[in-house]
Amino acid sequence: MLGSAVLVLAACTGAQDTRQHNIFDVYANLITGGYDRRIEEREQRLGRAEQARDAAAREARGAERQAALARSEAAQLEREIAAQRAETDRLAREIAASRARSRMDQERVAALQRDIAALQAEQRRLAAQPGASDGIRQDVEAARERQAALQRQWDALLQATPRE
Repeated sequence: MLGSAVLVLAACTGAQDTRQHNIFDVYANLITGGYDRRIEEREQRLGRAEQARDAAAREARGAERQAALARSEAAQLEREIAAQRAETDRLAREIAASRARSRMDQERVAALQRDIAALQAEQRRLAAQPGASDGIRQDVEAARERQAALQRQWDALLQATPRE
């Protein structure tokens, strides 16, 4: 009879906060599995939180890999632009030095020098661009093609010009 009374009283109290439990709440939670349910709920919440943490960590690692790839690509473009600028500067110096030494058609040399100066300005603009993008890649490729064309023009001019 005492056991029945304890069950009835335990069912009536129902305090959820374990800090407010009395003896009847303890018995009720033991008998009805309330403690086990709360433990299971907390374990499930913990499991979901750990999954979310792991997913966030994977996403962060992926973002870091992408950022590293973008930095590497930007560095490669910067090196290519620097190499182009060095080659264009060399060509400009060679043309300037040759102008005084040879009897070339001065108008063609002047036009070539203007084209070289324009290419140098474009290369400076490209070098000042931050990061790597499709537009910059296309501009770098176009600058590479212009530089090659100017080199061919210069080579042709050198071939056609007699030396003194």
